[in-house]
Amino acid sequence: MMNSFWMILSSFFYATYALFLKFASIDGLTSFEILFYRSLLGIIFISIVMLHKSIGFLTKHPFEHACRSCIGTSCIVFGAIAISGINLGMAQTLNNMTPLFIGLFVCIGCLRAREPFPWGLVASLILGFIGVTIMVGPSASLEEMPFVLVGLLSAFTGGVAMMFIPILSRLREPEERILFYFFLAGLVCGAIGILFTGGIHIKSLSTVGWILGFSFSSTLMQVCFTMAFARGDTGFSGFLQYLTIPFAVIFGVIFLGESLSFAAIAGMCVIAGAGILASLFTARRKKKA
Repeated sequence: MMNSFWMILSSFFYATYALFLKFASIDGLTSFEILFYRSLLGIIFISIVMLHKSIGFLTKHPFEHACRSCIGTSCIVFGAIAISGINLGMAQTLNNMTPLFIGLFVCIGCLRAREPFPWGLVASLILGFIGVTIMVGPSASLEEMPFVLVGLLSAFTGGVAMMFIPILSRLREPEERILFYFFLAGLVCGAIGILFTGGIHIKSLSTVGWILGFSFSSTLMQVCFTMAFARGDTGFSGFLQYLTIPFAVIFGVIFLGESLSFAAIAGMCVIAGAGILASLFTARRKKKA
């Protein structure tokens, strides 16, 4: 029961993070600034946790951390760009396609290893991309299409980054240290990006409010997400993860005055259903292995 509560909270905070991020981008913050501020709070929080648990900061596996952290950082940047350019519900739906890309990687792995082909996963992948076509086709303008593609790229890089987590776990790297290097990479990349994109764009106290909002929301989302997957059934937690989409749609309508066509809503439902199926098929394969 508690893992369901944690996952619902995580979905709520993820949608809240996207809402604050949208307001921040409207105020002129770049994706690199968003990455920097989010990572700054994250690294402070995880450092306190590591010190409390007496977990060391040094690692014997810098290459694996660098790969996971850099790919994960690019996922955050792509996600921020997508949210800034299309409506909230659509951006969050695209970002939640990560389980479908993980399913694609599993299918490729089966082909390479000549294992029995997971036709259920293939069906969910096809269904998911049909959903994208339904959602984007009549709803996104020509100017929004690059942001849609960046949103898909965010989901893809998120899937690649998540594939590194089991590798690091097998190397006995604690989750806190994985997060520390992820936030460190975000902090460094964000700072470098700020230098090349015109510096800091904080215009008013409201901008500071948006920064605090998305920074705290992303940290709380990460904590709740970890609690949910650590304590409960992975498949059911993956199902509840898609509550982010209705939360984002509601926030977009109430706070941003966004509207969605019937086709867009139908496409979102198809994508969410496909993602849930992909999560369940992937979890079942892991249990059999």
